[in-house]
Amino acid sequence: MAATGWTHEEVESLTLPRLRELNRHWATYPPAHISISRIFNALTGYKPPAIASKSEPVKTLEDFIGDFVAQGGQIEVKGQSR
Repeated sequence: MAATGWTHEEVESLTLPRLRELNRHWATYPPAHISISRIFNALTGYKPPAIASKSEPVKTLEDFIGDFVAQGGQIEVKGQSR
C-alpha cells in the first residue's frame, strides 16, 4: 500500500495475475522510495539491521507434536487420545 497509495479495499481486490504483473514491473522499475533507499545504502555503506525471528522454527513434526502435547494439547489418533 505504501508504494501504490492504494486503500485496503483496492489491495484486497487485487488478483494474483495482476500482483505477478506488478511484481515483474517493480523488479525492473522499483517504486521511488525503494530506489532512493538502495542508492543511499550503496553510497553510505549502510546495511539495514536483520529482522530477527520471534521464535525458533520447529525442526521436526515430532518436536511440534511434543510441544503441543506438553502445553496441554490433545491429538486424536485413530480413535485414541494422545
